[in-house]
Amino acid sequence: MSENTLEKDKVSLLLEAVRTKFGKTLDSGSDYDSLSLDIQRITGEQVSGTTIKRLYKYIKRPTVPRTSTLSILSRYVGYAGWSDFCEKYGEIPAAEPAAEDRNNEDYHEEDVQNNASSDSNSFSRKAGIYISAAAVAVIAAVIIFFLKSPENKSSDRGSAAKDTLVIVSDADTVLITLRDSLQIKYDAILDECHNFAQEQCSEIMGHYGSMDIIDYYQFVNAEYLKTVFTDIKNLVDRRTSEAFPDTTIRDRYNAEIFAACRDYCAQKLLRDFPSDELRKAYEEKEKNGEENEGLQ
Repeated sequence: MSENTLEKDKVSLLLEAVRTKFGKTLDSGSDYDSLSLDIQRITGEQVSGTTIKRLYKYIKRPTVPRTSTLSILSRYVGYAGWSDFCEKYGEIPAAEPAAEDRNNEDYHEEDVQNNASSDSNSFSRKAGIYISAAAVAVIAAVIIFFLKSPENKSSDRGSAAKDTLVIVSDADTVLITLRDSLQIKYDAILDECHNFAQEQCSEIMGHYGSMDIIDYYQFVNAEYLKTVFTDIKNLVDRRTSEAFPDTTIRDRYNAEIFAACRDYCAQKLLRDFPSDELRKAYEEKEKNGEENEGLQ
C-alpha cells in the first residue's frame, strides 16, 4: 500500500471518528456549521464550516487536508494530534502530498518536506536552531502586543476568529486561542438567564405554607407556564438576539440556554413538589366530601 493511500485511509478513519463524536447527521450546510462550532467549543481551535464541507465532500471540490486541520480534528476526538492518531493505526504518513495533488489550492508550500542533500540538511538544522530561538522571541512579543492592544480589550468583538493568534511554522500552523468571544457571551447569557430563573422559582416557592396545598399546587402550575414560556423565553430571545447576529449560532445557543432554564424550573417547581402532602390533602378532601353527603 502506498503512503498516499495509507494517508487517505487514516483521514477517512479520522473523519468517521469525528462524525461519531458529533453524534448528529451531516445532511445540510447548517450541520457542518454546527460541527465547526462544536469543534471550537471542545478544542478551543477553529476549523471553518467550509473546510469541513470539503473534507466530507459536501462541497464537490477536491482538497488536500492540512496537517494543522487534521491535528485539530484529532484533538476533537480525544487524541493529542494527527501524529498521535496515526500511531494508533501504523506508520505516520509522509507530509508531502501526492504529485497529482500539488496544484490543489488548499496545498501550502510550508507543508512540503525539503529533499535536499545530507550536507544541506545538516546546515539547515543548525540554522533552524537559531531561527527557532529568534522565532520564540518574536512570538512572545506578538502575544504580549496582542494582549495589550486596546482593540483586544473590547468586550464586544463580533468574531471568534479575531480572538485567535495564528503562527505559521515550517511544519504546521499553530492556533493559540486567546479569547473565545462566542463562548464568553454564551456563558454570560446562560448565567444571567439561569439566575433569573432561580429568582422567579424562589419567589413562587415562597408562597408555600401561606395557602392550602391544593391551591398552592394550582398556583405553581400556572406560574410555571407563565415564568418559563413567557418571562424566561422573552429574556433568552432578547439577549441571544443582541449577542449573536449569525442566525445558526443564535438559534442553537437560544435553544440550549432556554432548555437549561426550563429544566431547572421544572425540577424545582414540579418534580420537587411535595406530592405526598398533596395526595393526603386530596384524600382528606374526598373523605370530607363523602361525610358531607352522608349527613345530607
